[in-house]
Amino acid sequence: MSNTKRSISLPAPIAEDLTSIASRLEANVSEIIESAIRAFKSLPLKGQKQFLHETIAGKGFATRTDWMNAFWDALAELFGTTDPYRGNGVRVYGPRHYHGFLVIFLLHGMGEVPPEEGEFNIHVAELPGHDVRPPACEPYTFDLPRDASVYEAARAVAERIQKYAPISA
Repeated sequence: MSNTKRSISLPAPIAEDLTSIASRLEANVSEIIESAIRAFKSLPLKGQKQFLHETIAGKGFATRTDWMNAFWDALAELFGTTDPYRGNGVRVYGPRHYHGFLVIFLLHGMGEVPPEEGEFNIHVAELPGHDVRPPACEPYTFDLPRDASVYEAARAVAERIQKYAPISA
């Protein structure tokens, strides 16, 4: 097997982590990268995609809309589906339904879009006519800073829904 020399760009914190790990394990950086790639390849395709999405999402988003679209994609992925409005920036504030619950981004006032650097307010409420556990689950709003992790936010919302979802869901 021949070796090929490659040059890659890494964010400074990742490069520092890589150097630290190599030092701690008394290995070279190439061996750590090779091991990481082998570990990544051992994941099922769904796991690889989720890991990749989390890595990309962890880099931050230029706009609120980018963050919100990534949140909807992550939430849909956690429920084994795709966002029905994927790529439709106009529908980023539109509600989504998951297992008897409505999930929606709240505005700060009637038609008042929050400022670009403002926090995200994600509201989860029981949809009428669904038999959730326990009955009459209280609505809940997640207040998240602008730099919150998309995947951590999606996981928190999904966990709340799964906790109270109807048994048949």
